[in-house]
Amino acid sequence: AEFTVYHPDAPYDLRGADQEHKNADTEPDADISAETRLDCSVLPQSGGSWQITVNSYRAPRLEEEIAALNAKARRSTRESQKQKIITHSASGLEFLEWLSADCENAEGCWHSGCEVYIDARGQTWRQGKITGVWNGRFDCARRPLRLKVRDVTGRETIFPL
Repeated sequence: AEFTVYHPDAPYDLRGADQEHKNADTEPDADISAETRLDCSVLPQSGGSWQITVNSYRAPRLEEEIAALNAKARRSTRESQKQKIITHSASGLEFLEWLSADCENAEGCWHSGCEVYIDARGQTWRQGKITGVWNGRFDCARRPLRLKVRDVTGRETIFPL
């Protein structure tokens, strides 16, 4: 399923790059849903568990921020101020920092049934332990009803599944 909503490279901390859209869920004026796309699927697995596969994540607003940072890096004249150009893959999965699935409610209060944190090196953390390299997939014991995604700038968006 493809959803329309709001979504860099690991060595850069883009938190605070866009202060007016810190959290789209709490700002009624922010129409983030018109810009960001999350392409994912939810499939049943053997043993009654469910697997969420995230295929791509696109956020034009985040891409604009990266383009601005890259333009600034190219304009830098001093060697000491030179920064690396930020590149990203076509899928945009490296923009994701944290995913949480709500397996209890389709709307209203959030109950995290399962979640995964992706660190700057692309390793996934579940329950405080490194579980592997981020491949766009994670499992839930129960069927997820919605997915909350946080990108590297700190924006969180909820997608119905």
